[in-house]
Amino acid sequence: MAGLSVTGVLYLAIAAPTDVSANTIVIVIAVGLCAFFPMRWMALRRGRPEWDSYELTMSDNVLRRQVANLPAVEILRPEVVRIVQATGQGLTVVPRDRHRSIYVPEQLVSYAEVCERLSAWHPFEPPKIRFWFFVVCWTVLLLGSWIATGTISDIRWAMAAGAVLWVVASISIRETLRSHIVTPRDKVFSVLVLVLFMLAPLARLGLNMLTQGD
Repeated sequence: MAGLSVTGVLYLAIAAPTDVSANTIVIVIAVGLCAFFPMRWMALRRGRPEWDSYELTMSDNVLRRQVANLPAVEILRPEVVRIVQATGQGLTVVPRDRHRSIYVPEQLVSYAEVCERLSAWHPFEPPKIRFWFFVVCWTVLLLGSWIATGTISDIRWAMAAGAVLWVVASISIRETLRSHIVTPRDKVFSVLVLVLFMLAPLARLGLNMLTQGD
């Protein structure tokens, strides 16, 4: 999927910078999805050793999580602002610094005991729909601005879409680097993908300069 961020916009800009059909856009998105799901499956396979090493320790005032290839995370009881319980998945203990959240999977052997003890820390709450709505909107904004960069015929509006893409991708990179639940290897991969997305406006601008010269 990473290479498609540049390849796709190059194709769109060269093939039909003034008249991009819906079929062209659908093909580019479909190819991107076909690349994404196998890569996602491989990422999950790479993550299995980390989850196999998952360790959770808890005292009256401290919750500590240790996972291979990730820094240990500790949350003090007074820091907890929210505990989200997702049926069929597990708990997410969220402190004031949400980047230090600790996820407790239902598959944990002592999950019931952990739930009982954490219920004394803070009331459980279900996942907020607005969170998933935000995730979907953010993803649509990222992909939409990328596609618009290559499909809008007016270079000024295409560059405006590119500016939006840069802002969204930059914030995504910042959040990824701050996260304590993403392994260093996956951080490198995610940042690389986002950086390649950010090259799309530069590719479109360069191609526009070349076509103007012709």
